[in-house]
Amino acid sequence: MSGKEEIWARIDEVQLIVGKLVRHDIRPGRHEVEDLVQDGICAVLKKAHRYDPERASLTTFAHIVARSAILRIFQVEQQENRKGGVNTLSLDAPVSKQGGSTKKTEIRLGDLIPSGEDMEGRVLTGYESERVEEMLDSIKDERIRHVIRSRYCEEPVILNELADQLGVCRERVRQLESEGLRQLRKMMRI
Repeated sequence: MSGKEEIWARIDEVQLIVGKLVRHDIRPGRHEVEDLVQDGICAVLKKAHRYDPERASLTTFAHIVARSAILRIFQVEQQENRKGGVNTLSLDAPVSKQGGSTKKTEIRLGDLIPSGEDMEGRVLTGYESERVEEMLDSIKDERIRHVIRSRYCEEPVILNELADQLGVCRERVRQLESEGLRQLRKMMRI
């Protein structure tokens, strides 16, 4: 069964996933919850041809596609409501500060976007970036946090460089990265 066929066969599950996303993860504001759920489901169905069950679960795929579509709606609406210019969100906008009392490093919005990822239509709101930081901070193992931030939140660092920094082999860095991504996916499902 192809990914598209699987999504159509499990459309009830897609509806539940998108419904949970809208009700628990997105602040609908003045939008009707049902309208946002419908928009999210339509986006999943439009992108169904890109779903590969070997690479991601249906839950992960539906969550990411629906969230992007709903946030795009908010972004377009916000731009239309602004008067006197185009509303842009700079990738250099500061998200948070990190570090000890002597040296603080500022994390910028662009730092949270992995390089090489298809960014068509992706928007990272202040709420989302705070949530990403909270999820990263909730990972107990400092090495895992360091690997995830180094690989995805900053200028990407190759496995060999991280292995040298941590004093472990390249395979161990890959394992730490896999564990960190697994923990983040688990947090996103809650």
